[in-house]
Amino acid sequence: MPDHSNFDYYSTKKIKCAENGIGELSPVYDRGEGSLYSISRNAVQEAAESFRPNCKPCPPCPPPCPPYPPCCNWCPPACCPSLIAGPTGPTGPMGVTGPIGPTGLTGATGPTGATGATGATGPMGPTGLTGATGAVGATGPIGPTGLTGATGPTGATGATGATGPMGPTGLTGATGPTGATGATGATGPMGPTGLTGATGATGATGPSGEDDVIAANDPSTQNLAALSPFVFADNILVKGSSLTHTEGTPEFWVNNTGVYQVFFHTDASINEGVPIPTNIEILLEANGTAIPGAAVRHSLDHSSEIITLTMTLPVTVTSTPTALRFVATEGGFSFDNTFLTITRLGDAE
Repeated sequence: MPDHSNFDYYSTKKIKCAENGIGELSPVYDRGEGSLYSISRNAVQEAAESFRPNCKPCPPCPPPCPPYPPCCNWCPPACCPSLIAGPTGPTGPMGVTGPIGPTGLTGATGPTGATGATGATGPMGPTGLTGATGAVGATGPIGPTGLTGATGPTGATGATGATGPMGPTGLTGATGPTGATGATGATGPMGPTGLTGATGATGATGPSGEDDVIAANDPSTQNLAALSPFVFADNILVKGSSLTHTEGTPEFWVNNTGVYQVFFHTDASINEGVPIPTNIEILLEANGTAIPGAAVRHSLDHSSEIITLTMTLPVTVTSTPTALRFVATEGGFSFDNTFLTITRLGDAE
């Protein structure tokens, strides 16, 4: 049997020559020499049969697989001569690179891949320089007036302002009606006894006069000059003959000696232009002479002040007839609601 140990047959392939007929020679790769030899088909078959007893299951050809020799694509079935072949020789030098083949057709576009996750936001860059200010544009037309808004809530009440200066005194009002007669005051202390006069002739016996009384008033406003007397326009009550008065005059006449209780009332106010403060005084006179202790005084500090002046006291009359009247010592005052009552208390004993 010829020695075919240097022959390398390709696993899992069978010899298949072209149907056009091939000679009795087939090229076989000589592993030992690294060259192709032409041998007869019978020789090849004989060599293959000689390996069959040593055949084992053929594994897949490990890459890289050498190219098949021309017209020799056969490997003995279930035979792997390469497993029993000798060691692989050194790799031959690389051949010259062949020319680049023509570009193949462009393949179909593959499907679009899934969108990747959004990357993290990068840090903010530094602020750029401020650009130059542009020219002012033309003023646009005035828009239509908007609707009136709702009324806002009322604001809090402001603080009370300072009190203004006092205004000028108003005109004097009309005189009110005369008030009711007040109760008779208590009898004051008796004055000192006067000097005893000369004994006159005994007169005719008059009435006792204990119940004699006179009352008068003046509802008008009286503006009196200094040392002028008050006038009483109306007699309200006259009882007995001890006291008489002519309406519209200042004097009240005492016709019988005795002790008399006198009550006087008036409302006083300052006339415009009178400097303040000022004092007012009213005296009771008998036959033109002031009766000691028979006076009322008051000080006024405001131009709009109205005061009430009253006087009540007993008067002893020792001679008749005696004229009693009330006098204002100062001018510049107005008097309203002036009222007087004189009552005989009894004999002067």
